[in-house]
Amino acid sequence: MINPLFEEQMKAGFMNFFMFRLHLAGLAVLTFLVFLFYPSQPVSYFLARSVKPEMFNIALYTILAFISYLTIKSAISNIQNTTIISMDDWFLYTGISTGTYLKGRFSYGLFYSVFLTLLFLPILLVAGSVSALSPANLSVIILFIFFITVDLYLTGLFFFVIFKKQHWLQSLLVWFAVVLIVFLSPNLFPDTHLLRLFMILQDSERLWETVEKPLYLWIVLTMALVAAISAIVAFYSRRIHDRQR
Repeated sequence: MINPLFEEQMKAGFMNFFMFRLHLAGLAVLTFLVFLFYPSQPVSYFLARSVKPEMFNIALYTILAFISYLTIKSAISNIQNTTIISMDDWFLYTGISTGTYLKGRFSYGLFYSVFLTLLFLPILLVAGSVSALSPANLSVIILFIFFITVDLYLTGLFFFVIFKKQHWLQSLLVWFAVVLIVFLSPNLFPDTHLLRLFMILQDSERLWETVEKPLYLWIVLTMALVAAISAIVAFYSRRIHDRQR
């Protein structure tokens, strides 16, 4: 039997024409940028001068912007005419357990993160090959994009379960978190800032030493978000079920 939360999220994310247009628009914009900034010189021209074309960075930052918007929207917002049932209503009217709710939301977040990574993968592969990135470096960058997508979804879900129906406050806090996590000045977090990390990864010859600290940070952040979301949902679920008794 399909998890009801997972099924509801799938309908909102993939059976809605508005979301289909958003995904299509993201691909169209990125394809246009690839053609617009495609270097006129071969890769050997840039390698001989120890420089790289900017096409990969432009594609990467645009992808991060689209991923941030799409994951946050899927985590906290109602999507056009598709009604996403609030957390309280799920527990109040369907009688589902805390575990069922968490499994549905977490499994959809993981599925959607994989989907977005694969959606933009061809653009990254083209931009990376043109920019003379090694397969190992490009693979690590793609892996970290997946990690970021998961954490952005969890960040949106964290604020969703706290503020529930206060959508304006959810949006305000989550977008502030996105700016803090993804786009804030590297001067505040020089060792773990994402944009700086991606720039280093493009040329790094010691990948494990480069990614070791950010990888541990991602693991701790992910575990903290999952634990916090689980605790909050369990608290609200128990309170609602106690009221019903």
